[in-house]
Amino acid sequence: MLRYNFILIMKHILPYVLCCLLLMSCGKAADGMLPRAEEPLDSAITAQMDSTFWAVNAVSASDLHSLMVVQHGRVIYEKYGIGHDAEELHVCWSATKTFTALAAGFAIQDGLLDLETPIIEFLPKEELPDSLDARWQQLCLHQVLSMTSGLRSDSITDRTRAGERFSPLATIFERGFRDEPGNRWRYNNCDSYLVARVVENVTGKTVDEYLEDKLFQPLAIHHWEWEKDATGHCPGGFGLHITTESLAKMGLFILQEGQWEGQQLLNREWLQAMTAVHSWQDPDNIPSEEQRSMSYELGASDWRSGYCYQMWACRAPGATRADGMWGQYVIVMPDKDAVGVMTTICTDRTAQMDAFWKNVYEMLK
Repeated sequence: MLRYNFILIMKHILPYVLCCLLLMSCGKAADGMLPRAEEPLDSAITAQMDSTFWAVNAVSASDLHSLMVVQHGRVIYEKYGIGHDAEELHVCWSATKTFTALAAGFAIQDGLLDLETPIIEFLPKEELPDSLDARWQQLCLHQVLSMTSGLRSDSITDRTRAGERFSPLATIFERGFRDEPGNRWRYNNCDSYLVARVVENVTGKTVDEYLEDKLFQPLAIHHWEWEKDATGHCPGGFGLHITTESLAKMGLFILQEGQWEGQQLLNREWLQAMTAVHSWQDPDNIPSEEQRSMSYELGASDWRSGYCYQMWACRAPGATRADGMWGQYVIVMPDKDAVGVMTTICTDRTAQMDAFWKNVYEMLK
């Protein structure tokens, strides 16, 4: 009787067990985790990638919290510093901007925004001043995405994070323009704030609510927080706290040009536009196409290689990155079919990036 019951039970559960084993063997994680490589990296390559930690931590007051590398859609390397783990929510600082640009892309795909209409057409009418500088009729989404708005920068970050009750939008209008729109690249959080506010105004949702539907749920990103200003708006340029693996998912989504698990969630044209160079940090020293196609060893600094839509171009040909203060990076490397994520507190970000290119990029075949 016992033997009969055992056989009966196995008859019913065996198909489920086999299904689970099949999923595991295919590297498909049932809980939404990225698949892991079936074969471990060569120990020499692992040791080389490990040395990124030693290179960064050797810099005074620096600490590499996590390093993850995804290649060919699978996690091939994952390491966390002492006191850090896979569940930690990392403050992204300006790496948040790239998520905001994705939100803008979804809104354009939904027919709610476009790149060339004056941005004031997408802002809440009740918050516009009585009189407007004529340059607001020239300022469009393309320019704020590429940091060429010409607006005067204002330190809204500290005031927002301190909980000060003020209107960043009113402050931006009060400060006005420094340059003609489209003439000069100047990195600032005001441009990113405007991107976030137009997305919120046309969708009727905060940026994180909109992305939860469009991006986070499809990518099985469940664990995150996004700071708001005192009036309940996502600041756009900062404020996201998220795990290392979720950052890797976002990078993989960009690498795959908006495709996820066989579905085209966001059109390829937007991802191509997001990762194209639209402005230059040093307009007097723009590299030629030939120079840009050369080995990264001959390239310019990672902070002089051009700016995309709320992303930076990198020294490696075709590579782009989300980039946050103190060294929060999601580095998309199409030539390696790979994504690298670093979360850190680093006081010498040039040394950190040098370590990544030497110890990670060069190891990828």
